[in-house]
Amino acid sequence: FAERGFLGAVVFATSVDIRVSFGAESNGAEYERLDHDSLAPGDHREIPQFITRIVDGALLTERLIRGKDEYPTTERELRAALGDELTDDHLDTAPARAELRKDKGNAAFKDGIFAQAVVHYTEALELDPTHVVALCNRAQCFLKLGEHEKALSDADACIAIKHDYVKAHFRKGLALHAMRR
Repeated sequence: FAERGFLGAVVFATSVDIRVSFGAESNGAEYERLDHDSLAPGDHREIPQFITRIVDGALLTERLIRGKDEYPTTERELRAALGDELTDDHLDTAPARAELRKDKGNAAFKDGIFAQAVVHYTEALELDPTHVVALCNRAQCFLKLGEHEKALSDADACIAIKHDYVKAHFRKGLALHAMRR
């Protein structure tokens, strides 16, 4: 970039060793690395995304956090907005976002759009693989779609997570009956 002010923002996820230079700095091959080892992804259920911007005159790379409403922000911005009220729940939004996707699946199921409901339940499970309701509901969608093996697989996975979940046992029985087993 000709000047630091021209940078705007760089958003990246799986890239490694991202570097940038500014103005006269680029002639001397002096580059600033945007990603660095201190950006440990932590325990995330998704591929971590990062944003680099100029903050207070310096390059700052931060992990993006998506709120329940999917709006991207950073921990620094959340701390500025919430102060002492910031909790780990604000930083790990995957469970709330999984619940939102499960609700979208429920709406699609209610409308009889079973394939779309499967997509929403799958997205919920990518965020929270132990979401037994999403698993069991997806099993029901697979039953409606005639995908009995997949329904059985989801019912079994649900039972493995929560053995006493009656609805999962019922879905398993329906799948086995449909497969004449």
